[in-house]
Amino acid sequence: MIPKYIYDIPSLMSTSDLESIFNIVSTTPENSNILEIGCFLGSTTCTIKEANPTCNLYCVDIWANEIHDSYLQGYNRQRINERIESDKDSWRGHTSHLKNVYMYNEHSLNAEFDVKFDFIFLDGDHTYNNVRGELIKYYKYLKPNGILAGHDYGYSSCTKAITEFAVNNKLAVWTLDDSVWYYKPYRTV
Repeated sequence: MIPKYIYDIPSLMSTSDLESIFNIVSTTPENSNILEIGCFLGSTTCTIKEANPTCNLYCVDIWANEIHDSYLQGYNRQRINERIESDKDSWRGHTSHLKNVYMYNEHSLNAEFDVKFDFIFLDGDHTYNNVRGELIKYYKYLKPNGILAGHDYGYSSCTKAITEFAVNNKLAVWTLDDSVWYYKPYRTV
């Protein structure tokens, strides 16, 4: 179950988005390596760590130039119409209680890792070229049977890149009760 403090972190994630992420991550093994691309203010970071407290979580974001005039907050996910800007100090404030969280303050396509991941969650730059680039780059970082997932399926540039990548790699795109998506290998019947 998602702790209530997570709902007080300003976010663009709905209750069902956070629940979907929690449910997927809770299926990963203990001590998993998990990668989060696009961390904003930390609601997803905290959700991932609460779902798998023993994981090593690698977080990548530029934490700059992202400004929203409304966001969701509170257990009822009430829309708040205030200007909020992402920054790494706010993210650190929301996530400082978490262990084994590693921060990379850089663009997602520039980050490099020497580990493979059990779960990768993409929610960074939503332009077609960036989503496509992240899919190509990070798919190679997945462990066998690892899960590649993300947010904003239904946002046209994201959906186009996600669907094309699935077709080109014989993967099926699964969506949940919200805009969270993940891939599974395509099986012929």
